[in-house]
Amino acid sequence: MPVQQLIDYRNRLAELHLEPAAASAAAQLSALESELDSLQANWTQTLLANLEDPTVQGNLALLKPEEKKLIDAFLASGKLPDKLDQQLLQAVHDALAGLVKVAVKVETLKDALVVGGSPATLAEMRQRYEGVPGGPGEGQGSRQGAADGGVTAFLWPGNCNCFQL
Repeated sequence: MPVQQLIDYRNRLAELHLEPAAASAAAQLSALESELDSLQANWTQTLLANLEDPTVQGNLALLKPEEKKLIDAFLASGKLPDKLDQQLLQAVHDALAGLVKVAVKVETLKDALVVGGSPATLAEMRQRYEGVPGGPGEGQGSRQGAADGGVTAFLWPGNCNCFQL
């Protein structure tokens, strides 16, 4: 979203108490409130348009079910919730960042996680996980986001007991 619009708005709001105005304070506040409503409506429409883009629609299938549900609710209502929570913001970010589908066979994952034997420390397990062929250790990014802004979504086969080593 255009951050400069919000910065300009904030600066105009701060100037209210600095300058004697020809219009009343109530009129100025009313005009600023209308402008803020307009900014929010424009940003919401832009976000809806971006999420309805066919490329982004393909990314929605790669989101976690609860994240997809939040995005679907926003798309259906056409309105942002009054309170934006971090989960919705992360879902929107992931959808727009460009997800990359990486399918990994259960056997490949198991083999990568048991390299060097068990038991293993959390750091060793993380290193093994990141070393999964085709996984985040091979330049595909991670759930936190790759350097190029992409996010990898790992799709494991259903009912995978791959962590019961």
